[in-house]
Formats: sequence, C-alpha cells, structure tokens
Amino acid sequence: MNNTTVEDFEAMLSDADGCSNDVIPSFYEYISAMTPMLMGLTALGGFLFLLTVFIYYRNLNNLVRRTPKEFLARTLLLCAIYQIVSAVAFVSILVPRAILLCDTVAHLTFAFCTYQLIGLFIDYTAGETNYIKQANRDAYSLRTPPCCCCCCCLHARPPTKSTFLLVRTLVLQFPIVQGVLFITLNVLYVENYKLYSQVFFYFLPFIITSILLCIWGLNVIVRMMAPCFPELRIRPKYFALQFVLMMTKIQPAIGSVIVANMDFPCWYPLTPSLYKNIIVQVVILTQMVILSVWSQKLYRSPSKSTMKLSVLS
Repeated sequence: MNNTTVEDFEAMLSDADGCSNDVIPSFYEYISAMTPMLMGLTALGGFLFLLTVFIYYRNLNNLVRRTPKEFLARTLLLCAIYQIVSAVAFVSILVPRAILLCDTVAHLTFAFCTYQLIGLFIDYTAGETNYIKQANRDAYSLRTPPCCCCCCCLHARPPTKSTFLLVRTLVLQFPIVQGVLFITLNVLYVENYKLYSQVFFYFLPFIITSILLCIWGLNVIVRMMAPCFPELRIRPKYFALQFVLMMTKIQPAIGSVIVANMDFPCWYPLTPSLYKNIIVQVVILTQMVILSVWSQKLYRSPSKSTMKLSVLS
C-alpha cells in the first residue's frame, strides 16, 4: 500500500518544477501564469503609479508659480522622489526578477535626495555664513539619534563652518558608499546568484553603518535649524523624505519574515517570493500616493509672498 500523503505529493511536484520560496519567475512566466487576483493587483499597482504621476503633474504648475527661484530646482526634485519610487515599484511587479535593480534605483534616488535636502535647508537660511551669524549659541549638538549615546560627553555649542562640513560629509558619504555597494551587489546578482546570496550578509554592516551616519547628519542639521525657522516646516519635510527609506527597506524585510512563517502554495511560477513582492510593492505604491500629497502641501512654504514679507519686516 502506498503511504504517500498529499503533502509529499505536493513536495515532489514542487521539487520537480524547481519551486521554492526563493525562486522568482521571469517576466514571461509571470505573465503566462497570471491569475485573476494577480491581474487585479497588477492593475491596482498601475493605477496607483499613474495616480502619483497625476498628483505631481497637477501640482507642478503651482510649485513653479509659488516657489522662489533659488529653491525651485531642489523643491521639484524632492517632490518627485515619490513618483520615481512608484515607477520602480510598479516595474518590479511587472518584472519580478528586476526587484534588486529597482530597489537599487529607489535607494540611490533617496540617497541623492538626502544631500539635496540639506542643501535646500541651507539655502533657506541664505547660506552657512548668514545662519552662523543669527544662530543660538547652543544650536549645534552631536547628541542626536542614532549616535546620541556615543556623544554624551559633548556639549552643545555655536555652529561654525566646520559644523556644516561635518554634516555635509556625513550625508554625502551616503550616496557614494551606497552606490558602490549596490552596484557591486547588482553585478554579483546577475553574474552568480549563488555567490550573491553568500556574500550579501557581509555587505549589510557597511550598508547599515552608512545609513546610520547619514541619518545622524540629517538629525544634527534638522535639530539645529528647525527651532530657528518654524515657518519653513523643516522637520516635517525631513520626515516626509525619511519615510521613503523606512517603507522601501523595512517593509520588504517584514514581508520576508511573514512569508517565511506562512504556508503559501508553491506552484511554479507562482512562488511565495512572487506573492510577497507584489503585495509589498502595492503597499509601497499606496504609501507613495499619501506621501506625494503630503509633500505637495509641505513645500508650499516658503512661497514668493512669504519671502517678500520677511524681507519687508
């Protein structure tokens, strides 16, 4: 009598088809095996992507008309990051195997925008020299997260040119270091996926350290400038950008943990990794719509009218 169970039979089929939690199908395999649910999720992802583009396009003329010329380029770029992240999220739904490349584009876009953000904050104050003249004597402090415990012996002091040089260095290293690391990972992923899987965890300490140093530099300059210019909404603008990193990095990690602890059906090419990727990207697309609307409201200040009033006063 054959004692083979249904679970054993499914496992044999899974092994025969090469199905596992980590297998990601190609674009052709994904399109060929689409179910009504996957079609609905893909259509929803496309709608959310187009919605973020529409929100940006609708507010583009308003931003150009209201924003002072010296802030315009950086403002438009910082408002456009949500559309870029939405675009790569939708591409990763359509082409599942492009997920690492899409994640790299989103991550490096965020890294580039972090430096643009501190540049915009410094522009708001009419330059470093002007800010130093009017800043409080205890405005500069390194005792900020995530390195507040390491600098507990350092006291607040007046900002100087070296202050801004340190902050710029902490933030500028982020796009440079992350660019080198992620390009290397992409080459390994394409050339030898097995080697990529083995060495990825050795890259993590460098990736995490670089992120923490960047966040430290951003926190220093935000805490230094936000109290002096409450009308510029510096802190909310910082959080609006930081949420991009949290959503594109933390959520996929949570999704991987959930998939690893759930019993998904595994009929190649509809693998657990495919479902996890689609669900996570749809969630990210939804959040980008919300952040896009929020950013349009945040960057209404400063406007040309408020700048004229401040000059008159």
